[in-house]
Amino acid sequence: KRIFGVKEKLKTGVKEVRLEDLSGWLDEKTAYLNEQINSFYPKIKNILKQVEGNLEILNKVDISEKKVEERIKQIVEANKEAYIKHVDSFIKHLEIPEKSNYEEAIAFSNVFTFSLDRLAKNTFRNARLASELIGQELMNVSDGLRDLRKLGVEFKKAVSEKKLKQVRKIKEQVKELKALIKTKKSLGKREEELILKKEGFEKKAASLKEQISHLKESKEYKEMEKLRQEEEKVNQEVKNIEFEIRSLFEPLQRPLRKFSQINKDKGVEKVLKEYIEDFAKALINDEGLKIADLLKVVKEKIVEGEVELREKRKKRALKILNELNFERVKGLIKKRESLVLKRWDLKEKISIFNVARKISSLENGLINLNFARKELEKEILKIKGKEERVSFSDLEKSIIEGVESITNLKIKLVYSWDGGNLKEAK
Repeated sequence: KRIFGVKEKLKTGVKEVRLEDLSGWLDEKTAYLNEQINSFYPKIKNILKQVEGNLEILNKVDISEKKVEERIKQIVEANKEAYIKHVDSFIKHLEIPEKSNYEEAIAFSNVFTFSLDRLAKNTFRNARLASELIGQELMNVSDGLRDLRKLGVEFKKAVSEKKLKQVRKIKEQVKELKALIKTKKSLGKREEELILKKEGFEKKAASLKEQISHLKESKEYKEMEKLRQEEEKVNQEVKNIEFEIRSLFEPLQRPLRKFSQINKDKGVEKVLKEYIEDFAKALINDEGLKIADLLKVVKEKIVEGEVELREKRKKRALKILNELNFERVKGLIKKRESLVLKRWDLKEKISIFNVARKISSLENGLINLNFARKELEKEILKIKGKEERVSFSDLEKSIIEGVESITNLKIKLVYSWDGGNLKEAK
């Protein structure tokens, strides 16, 4: 800032200004700029009053006694009336405020300048023609309008004052900063809510784990687990038997498929299909062991060459068929049936225990809680990312520098933050 050509130093001391008070505080410090703008309105009104008075005088001018052609008198009179009508309309439609803020001043300046330009354009021909017979009276009105145009230029210049523009810019930046702070506060609040919710889920999960652990230490659970282990052992034995059956008959799969291609007996077609699909399953469900007679036929067809196999496969298939002991197979099936019945019996005993259902219900609840907790963690991370992207240090710096430039005062910007505490702008 320069005073009488000398650059004034920034005033010492730091003024703390709350963000929410900054716009009002800045208006106080720059009130002289608005006063300067508002000082134009009385001047405009005074000139308009003079123009109105001169317009009345112009209206009374009588040119009937002028020694010129009647046609010229008529032209001058018509243009005088048109001129008066345009000027009178301009005065009546121009609304002059008592005082205004910056935005209102800009709006008025634009309307004022536009109206004066339009008036000059509309009255140029009228004034020129009317001036053929009318002199000073017309000149007085024109001079008043010229004074208004000159005042309009000065008013526009005052409104375009750099400091006023800076004030407007700072106010917009303040709005923007408040919005950013509100956004950051909202994100922080949401993050806190989610963290509390997550902590609640974690407490519930810990409680469920404790309940599950307590149930697993109970006598009822230990008895049930003993039965479950026995059931698992039986399951494994059943699987072993089924594996043994498959191992016995797996080499016969290809001969059976080959035989099915030449088979013409519809009665064995279904049996063949079942054994080809799953030998162990078919054998377990084969009550009359139809496969025994069927394999005898297959053996004959292999020997006769109707079932075509490579020599190595042929020898292997015949060896298995010759050594196949169906008594052993029957024994395996019977043993499996006994194990299956035992397994069902164990399942029935296990189902009586309520502790299993309780634990299952608690574990399902734990799974749901863990899923919900992970979803919350994802949302918390997203919000943290958004918070990190909300930065206003550059905006704060621009506001502070702008205020210091206008007011020549060093300020410290403070604003409400967590819990309403005042924090200094970084």
